[in-house]
Amino acid sequence: GRVAEMRQRKDKPATPWLWAEFSNSARADDLRLRHWQRAANVAQDYAFARFNKRTATVAYTDDEFEKLVAPAEAALGWSREETDTLFRLAALYDLRWYVIADRWPLDTARTVTDLKAQYYAVCKLVLRGRRKPAGAGPLADAIPPGHPASTATVTAKTQALAENALAEYVFDRAHEDKRTGQLALLYSRSPAEEKEEASLVGEVRRIDLQLRRLHKEAVAASPGPETQMHQFPPSLVEAILAEAAQSDAKKKTLKLRPAPGTVVLRSARFGVMPSQVGISAKLQAKVDALLTEVGVPLRPVPTTAVCDAFDRLRQDTLKLLALQSKLFDARAELSVLQGVPPPVRPGQPNKTSRKRKIVATGAAAGPASVKRNKQQTAAAAPAAAEAAPPST
Repeated sequence: GRVAEMRQRKDKPATPWLWAEFSNSARADDLRLRHWQRAANVAQDYAFARFNKRTATVAYTDDEFEKLVAPAEAALGWSREETDTLFRLAALYDLRWYVIADRWPLDTARTVTDLKAQYYAVCKLVLRGRRKPAGAGPLADAIPPGHPASTATVTAKTQALAENALAEYVFDRAHEDKRTGQLALLYSRSPAEEKEEASLVGEVRRIDLQLRRLHKEAVAASPGPETQMHQFPPSLVEAILAEAAQSDAKKKTLKLRPAPGTVVLRSARFGVMPSQVGISAKLQAKVDALLTEVGVPLRPVPTTAVCDAFDRLRQDTLKLLALQSKLFDARAELSVLQGVPPPVRPGQPNKTSRKRKIVATGAAAGPASVKRNKQQTAAAAPAAAEAAPPST
């Protein structure tokens, strides 16, 4: 057990440690410190120096500045001293713009947006100027000269990729001004404004939950397949209404035309509805059910005038059902927005009104019925006691 494990550890020799000296490649000076290390694995460099990562920045020479940047100084509105200071701070603070603005040593006031715009504009001028003599090849791979050799941990590949990206980057100053202005407005809110915003967000969430609940109730209140007398898919509703509008515009009734050379009974027109939107048998059954409800025979005397009138009636009935479905959907959306219970689709019993009717019936009975029930219970008690068998 544990005792045997402790004995085995005592039998093993202790691991030797050394008070060893080490250097730190993340520092610019040649500082030498000491710490304890295992004798079997003595490291000359500090183990955490590898985490000293630097951002790839651009640096220019005096010749590049005079040839590429100086001609644009008037347009940029920056002096050589300001630009040199900007690039020195950008390399020192790894493009942390708010830190650079805070450490800005010159008397000329520059905002964070000004610093960004000048840096990216000069970078684009320098990098595109370097590309011209070299053709379409990659940009310079050298580490910027502003970095000390002992602290520059930017690889040549990372530097080249960063410069390639900067050469094509377009800094949108108008968008940056808008973004920083909105950010400043956000951080300058008073506690009262923050509280009001929190209350508005809570109200929006409450309304959203209520709309979801009403939507679920509307879905639950939708009729089943046996009672869906006036429910259509939205696409079918629009197709029916478009066909009806086209038919009304042409003042013409759709008719079923038999193929040339065939004999068709005129009464066969009663079996199929003339429509171009693909009326299914289920939808045709709804139309027939509505015609039967208003007392129209489904197979009248098949004269030409009667068949034409019957076709027009069925087309109007189909249009009526489509309009009823569209009206119901619009009322359902309106009820959700108003926060009231959704309407009941035609053909479905109103459960809410039924519950109210039951409650109203119970309330209408009043105290008289309660008193009568008590009297009947009291009269039945002695009879039940006489009929009960004697206890042993």
